[in-house]
Parts: sequence; C-alpha cells; structure tokens
Amino acid sequence: MEYVFLLIAIFSLIKNNHKVLFSLIIISMVAEVIRFNLVGSMLLSNVVGFIVLPFVIKNWKTIPEMNGVLRGTFFIQINVFILFVIFSVFFPWEDLSGYRSWGQQSFGRGFITLVRILNEFILFYYIIIIIKSRKVTLRFFLQLFFFMTLLSFVVAVVDRFIGYKIVDTLFYFRDNLAGRFVGLNGEPKVFGRANALAFAVVLIYKSEIKYFVPLVLLTTLGTFISLSASSIILYFAFLFVIITYRRKNNVVIIMVLSLIMGSLVFIPSVLDLIPNKYGTTDKIKQVVGGDVSSGDEDWVSNETFISKRFDIFDRLALIYLFENPQYLAFGVGPNLISIPASKYIPQNVIYAEEHRIDSVPNNFINNTIATGGILYLLVWSVFLFNIFRFLRNDENAVLLFFIAMVLNMVFFSTLMYILCAIALGFHLVKRIKIE
Repeated sequence: MEYVFLLIAIFSLIKNNHKVLFSLIIISMVAEVIRFNLVGSMLLSNVVGFIVLPFVIKNWKTIPEMNGVLRGTFFIQINVFILFVIFSVFFPWEDLSGYRSWGQQSFGRGFITLVRILNEFILFYYIIIIIKSRKVTLRFFLQLFFFMTLLSFVVAVVDRFIGYKIVDTLFYFRDNLAGRFVGLNGEPKVFGRANALAFAVVLIYKSEIKYFVPLVLLTTLGTFISLSASSIILYFAFLFVIITYRRKNNVVIIMVLSLIMGSLVFIPSVLDLIPNKYGTTDKIKQVVGGDVSSGDEDWVSNETFISKRFDIFDRLALIYLFENPQYLAFGVGPNLISIPASKYIPQNVIYAEEHRIDSVPNNFINNTIATGGILYLLVWSVFLFNIFRFLRNDENAVLLFFIAMVLNMVFFSTLMYILCAIALGFHLVKRIKIE
C-alpha cells in the first residue's frame, strides 16, 4: 500500500502538482503508519523530501528573505558531517553486542543520520518555497490536517472493536498493542501525540476554523483515549503555552473543559470504560511530579534525579554522558549514543538479553548533546532563535513555532521541521500582503 503513495509522489512532481505533494506531507503528520524501508525506516514526508530535491535546487533562491535563517541549516549540516567523519570514519564506536545490523553500527548509523538531516532540511526549504509561491493556502492546510485527524480517530475507534482489520490490511499492526487506540499511527503514543498537536493547531487558528468546538472535543478525546503519558503531558503543555502567550479567557474555558474530560478518563469510578492498565498516570507522576519512588533502583551508582524522569533511551544517554563527561562538549557522533550507552543497560529490562539498545534519545536537548555536545546545541539554538526572531511579530506563526519546540522536548522528529516551515511560509505570505 505504501508504494501507491510513492507513485503518487513521483507522478505529482512530474506533473508539477505541488498541492498533492504538500498533501502527502500533511498526511504523513497524522498517518505515521505509512513507512518505507529505504535509508532506514522513513516516513512518507521523508520520501517526498528526496523526490522534490531537483525542485528545491532550482527554486531555493526564490526565498531571499530567509537567507539569515537558512544559513543556520548549512552550519548544522557541516557540524553533523564533521561528527560523522570523526566518530563513524576515523574513530568508530565498537559494537560490543556483536548483533547490530549495518544500519545500527557506527558508520551505517552515522551515514543514515547525515542523509536524514539533509533530507529534512530539503523538506524544510520545499514547504517554505511552495507556501510563499501560493501553491497551497492556510485554509487548505487546515482542512486537510483536520480531515486526516478525524479519519485517524474514526479508524482508531472502529478498528479497536473489529480487531484492527483496517490498519492490519492496509499497513501493519503489532499484536502487543491489542486493546489500544492506534488510528493511522501504528502505536498509541503517536496517535495521542497527533491529536494533541491537532488540538493545539485548533486553538492557534481558531478564527480560521468553522467547526471549532467539535474539533476541540474530538482532539481532546483522541489524546486521552490513547492513554499515552507523553501525549497527555504534551496536551497540557501546549495548552499552557497558548494560554500564557494569549492570556484570553475563552482559552481558559477550554482548559476547564479539557480537565473535566481528562478526569472522566482517569477516574474509573466516574467512567469505567477505559481501564488504566498501562501505567499512564504513574508515568505522568514520574515525569511531571518527580515521583520516582516506584521501586526503580539506580542503574549506576549515584544516578542523577534528572535521568530517572526519562524513558530508557534518554535515560541511558544521560547516564553515559554523566559517567563520561568528556563527551559533553562535543558529543559521541550523529545518533551514535545507543552504541556506547548500551553497556549501562540494567539486567531487569528487556534489552538486557541482547546487550544493546538501537533507539536514540527522544528529547531534543538530550539527543542534540548526545550527538554533538554543548557546541552542537549552541549551533541549533542560534538557528532556532533566528527563526523566532523572524516570526516574532506574527502571533499565530510564533505560537506554531513554540508548539514545535514543545513537541521537540518530547519527541525530536521530522514534525519539527514541517511545523517550523509551515509557520515561516505562511508568515512570508502575510508579510508580502502587507508590503
């Protein structure tokens, strides 16, 4: 099924139909179940990024207003290339487990990361270019995004009660997720995250949306029925950012409504429809309240309180950096932290059998420091600050940028590039109208 989308993307580029190509990117934001095993596991949006490369090369000079911002993409890419040469070519990390595939070893992983970052910046440029050239409009983006959110919600509810036949027939379904709501996202936390993001977009673009209240209710319910701790934390983090920035009473009313709906899900005595058997509330207490007293022992001597708040991939990365502070300045290479950090895997987790982890930290700051140290984090910070400075007089664009940053703190992914590019693109359109 996924290769149908690939053919659509190629045909759309040949026909110069950028509205369809943009649609595939937006679909990918909600339907992460559409994946390709090319340069690692890739989203549909990443595939579009490769396909539109010739277009971006031809048209990148059409956004001269962005030169100050886009210069940062060059410095980030150069930084990653240098890290790749050092830690993947000249001084590669040794795989102590002996079971890693080429793509998980030092050279393969570093090379894939280098290509992926280049791909994500191509996608970043592409979105800005086509929005500025009016090939897509804000109304089109919102309508498609919310339609996909609704479709994923319907699939999640229907599939939950018919044995996941829709997702399993069209794409794939993991049996260990039976009983959860997954929609077009492959797993509950991604389904919940997509709904939390849609909720934030609803609040940001309220004046542009016809069915405001139904969408607030739908995205709120979608977030909570996912029973994903990270998604629920994101939901309230998004809400806090928007309330703080706008300080309007109508948003406070939405927050109260959201709290009531959240209570209905989390208090079985009130609504015993979705049993809380996945440790969701415990995880929220651990991350937000610092409640790490669930019998979890230190994984190393005198483990920091901070590292215990994270899941295993971020936690092991932080443990490695705290135990080997010489790497805090320059990192351990592009997404290579899982190789050296594997030696700190405790015996009481499932990864102990194979003596390795393959995933990298989800948190943007943890991931960035693990990759290139504090220096690399500074390079990224300058780039992001320049984006904020460019958008600072556009309330909606700034809020979408802030939402992308909050999302980054929970899950560093292609979504950050897409959201920032959308904010920049529509801000450029607004500036051109004013001028």
